[in-house]
Amino acid sequence: MRKCSAFFNIALCCYNAKYMARPIGISPRRKANTFEGAVGIVVAQYRIRKGFSQAALADQLCCDISYISQLERGLINPSLRRIFAIAEALGMDAATLIRKVSHQFERTESKRLKH
Repeated sequence: MRKCSAFFNIALCCYNAKYMARPIGISPRRKANTFEGAVGIVVAQYRIRKGFSQAALADQLCCDISYISQLERGLINPSLRRIFAIAEALGMDAATLIRKVSHQFERTESKRLKH
């Protein structure tokens, strides 16, 4: 009876570890060598700072969670209208968001050129 119980606890632990949510944060491997990548990094940073999930940000922007996921991974290029909406949802003006994206992109480019 004890062996079965111990086995069950180990199996349950492995199951939970497999299906647990990943920690919130940005992968250090994420690259901002494109405009889309820089937008994604900045949006993810400020979304996390505000304490929003991707779902919460998607609700504020009236879009699907997959849009936010693709945006943060640098797979899509947001429209100007969407940039204004994202900035407002993150509590900043669009000029500040664009400036931060530009800074992120330039930082990545300068690192790339050094190597």
